Amino acid sequence: NAMLLDHKNKFESAKELLNFGEIERAKRIFIELFDSYEKVGVLEGANFYDFPDPIELFLYLPKLRNVKIKRLPEPVIYYAYQIASIYLEQDDINSAIIYLEKALLFNPICQYVLQELIDRLMMTKQYERAYMHLKTSLKYAYTKNQLAFCYKKLGEYFKHIAKYDLAIASYALSSLYLEDVENKIKIKEIVDLVGPIKFSSPDEIINLFKTVDLNYGPSKEVLATLKEYTKISKERKDYKTLKYILNIAISLTNQDYFKNELESLKKVKND
Repeated sequence: NAMLLDHKNKFESAKELLNFGEIERAKRIFIELFDSYEKVGVLEGANFYDFPDPIELFLYLPKLRNVKIKRLPEPVIYYAYQIASIYLEQDDINSAIIYLEKALLFNPICQYVLQELIDRLMMTKQYERAYMHLKTSLKYAYTKNQLAFCYKKLGEYFKHIAKYDLAIASYALSSLYLEDVENKIKIKEIVDLVGPIKFSSPDEIINLFKTVDLNYGPSKEVLATLKEYTKISKERKDYKTLKYILNIAISLTNQDYFKNELESLKKVKND
C-alpha cells in the first residue's frame, strides 16, 4: 500500500529529526501522520482502534461486542503521544493536553496516555477533567504501578475538594502498591490541617470508596477479564497469550489460581 509506505518513511524521518533535535520539524510530520487518521477516526461508525497492549484490547472488548473493529495499521497512539511530548518540551501544556485527549479517540483506556493526561490536567488545576479520566484509569488499571499512580492522584483530588478522609485513604492505598515517601508527607499535611482521621477497619475504607463509586484495588472488570482470557487462551492453546495474561495477573494479584495456571503451562511446554 503506497500510503502506508509513505507514512512509514515519514515516521522514520520524524524519529531521525527528533534525534537531531529538530523537534519543530518532527512535530509537523507527526501531526500530519496523526491528523490523517483522526479524519478517518472521527467518521461516525468508523471504529478504528490502536491497542498497543493486548490486555487493553481485552479489557475494552465488552464495549465493542456488536462492533466490527478495524485495527489501525500504524502506531497512531504513539504519534499523538510524541506530539504531546514535543508540545511539553516547548512549554505548550494546553496543546499537549489536546493531543493526549485526541489519542483516547483510538484507545479510550490507554494507560500511559491517560496517566500523562491526568498529570498535566492536575498541574494546570483542571481537577474535574482530571477526575473524569482518573475514574477511567483506575477502573482499567492492570499493574500495581498504575494503581499506585491513580490512588496518589485521587489523594490530590480529594484533598482539593476537602474530602479529607478519602484523600488520606487514597494516599495510604497508593503506598500499598508502591512505597512512596511523598504519600506520607501528603497525609501529614492533611492531619496538620484537620487533625487525625482514623479508620476502624479495612471494610470502612472499602465502603468509603464505594460511596464515590471507585474500586478499592483492581476492579472487578479487570479481574474478570484476566480470568476470562486465561480460560479462552487455554481453550485455544494460545500459550503465548496465556503466559502474557498470567504474568500480568500474578504481578497484579499474586493469586494462587493464576500461579497454578502458570505452573500447569510450564508442564505443558516441557512435555
